[in-house]
Parts: sequence; structure tokens; C-alpha cells
Amino acid sequence: MSNNEEKNRVTAKLGIHKFTIRSHKSSEHIQQVSRDINQYLSDIEKHNPAMSLEEMALLVSLNIQSDNLDLQAQVDAMAKENADLLVRIKSLEHTMGTLVKEIAQIEKDKIQKEQEEKLAKAQASQVKKAPARKTATAPTKKQTPVKQQDVVVTKEAAEAVNDLEKLQQPSLKSGVQIASNQLGRLRQTPRS
Repeated sequence: MSNNEEKNRVTAKLGIHKFTIRSHKSSEHIQQVSRDINQYLSDIEKHNPAMSLEEMALLVSLNIQSDNLDLQAQVDAMAKENADLLVRIKSLEHTMGTLVKEIAQIEKDKIQKEQEEKLAKAQASQVKKAPARKTATAPTKKQTPVKQQDVVVTKEAAEAVNDLEKLQQPSLKSGVQIASNQLGRLRQTPRS
């Protein structure tokens, strides 16, 4: 703070003495500090009535510094805990990102498998309808794919494609939500 800022002048009674205190702190703050010190003095005087005011003031100073050290130790411990939590959060975010990618890949593979199965069914039905020139064989990847309009896209497959597009967006919250939905769907899907 600069010296140009106006300081408050507050009269405070500490023990049997009155002090005029100039501070940037509010009057309420100074009065609360005065009450706290007077409470310390009163407690010390109850336990040691023969003690001089100077000795009591030294004990109050000692108690206040002890409290300050305890509070500083708590602040340091909380700062360390906060730093540890930040490291854990980063680790969890990384893990979540990996899981979202894995779920997206699983869903993509599932959609691709469904498309291949539909393609195989479509080709098989075309082979059955075609004149018997050749014997029907299982479709291979070298065969020309059926046009997009010949493949019927199910609602579930369309939702999965939509979810995959959302997963590629940078929002972690939406990624987590979509990953959770996908995981739920994968758990409900019967395995063969």
C-alpha cells in the first residue's frame, strides 16, 4: 500500500493503557484485535495474578506467535494438499481422455462391423436374386462396396455416429457424458 492512502485513526484500550492506532485496517478490525488481546491478558491474569503487565504482554506475544506458526503450518499443509490434488486431477483428466478415445474406437469398430454385416447381407441377397452364374461366396474386402443408399442405417448406428462426432469436440464435460452413455449402451449390447 502506498503512504498516500489515508490511514484510519482508532483508539484502542489494551489492558490498562489506551493507544491511538493509525492503520489501513478498518476500525472494526482494530477493535476486534484489541478485544482478542484483552481476552488473552484476562486469561493469563486469572492463572497468574502476581504477574506484571509487562510479563503478561510478553506471554500474549508468545501465544500469538505460536498461533501464527500453527496457522502457517496448516496453510503450508493445505497448499501441499492442493498441489497434490491438482496433480491427481490432471492424471484423472488424462485417464478420462484415454477412456473417451477407447470408447470412441470401440463404438467406431462396432459401427463398422454393423455396416460390414449389412453389406454382406445386401450382397448375399443380391447373389441369391442374380442368375446362377457363379456359386455364392462370402464377401471379401476386395469386392466393390454397395452404394450408401443401399445400406439401411439403423437409429442406433446414426446415434453412435452422432456421438462419435460429439466426442471429437474439445469439451471434456460433453466427452465424459457421451462416454458414460456409450459405456451404458455397450453394457446393454448382448455379446456373441
